[in-house]
Amino acid sequence: MNKILLALLAVLLASCGTTQYQQYPNIDAAKTDTAVLHVVRTNSLWGAAIPAPVYVDKYLLGRIGPGGYIRTKVPAGNFSVSSTTSDVVINGKTGEEYFVEVSMPFQIWFFTPNFDVRIISKQEAEQITKVQ
Repeated sequence: MNKILLALLAVLLASCGTTQYQQYPNIDAAKTDTAVLHVVRTNSLWGAAIPAPVYVDKYLLGRIGPGGYIRTKVPAGNFSVSSTTSDVVINGKTGEEYFVEVSMPFQIWFFTPNFDVRIISKQEAEQITKVQ
C-alpha cells in the first residue's frame, strides 16, 4: 500500500511546474509578424494536483501546473488568453513580449475548478517563476 501511495505522489509531483514550449497553430514566424506570450502560474499548494488549461484564441496551448511556465509566439494583433473562468484580450505588437498569470482562487468546487487569468508585468512574472 505504501508503494502505491509513493508512486502516486511521484506522478503528481512530476507533473507540476514543468516548463512547456508550445507552438501556436499554423504560424510561420518567417512570414508572420509575431509577439511572444509568456504564461506563468503561481506555485501554491492550493489546487496543486490540478493543471490549469491555457487557451490562446480558443486553441488549447497546454496545461500548466503550479510554478509552471509556457512560452509561445502569437500573431501580432488582437489575441485572447483564457482559462476556465476568465480571459484577457491583448493587442500584441510585433516583437513585444506579454506576460499573463494563471491563478486558482480559494474555492470549493463540485465539478470543475476555476482558474483566472490576468496580465502582469515582466517583473511580476520573474517573481512568480524564473522567466528570462
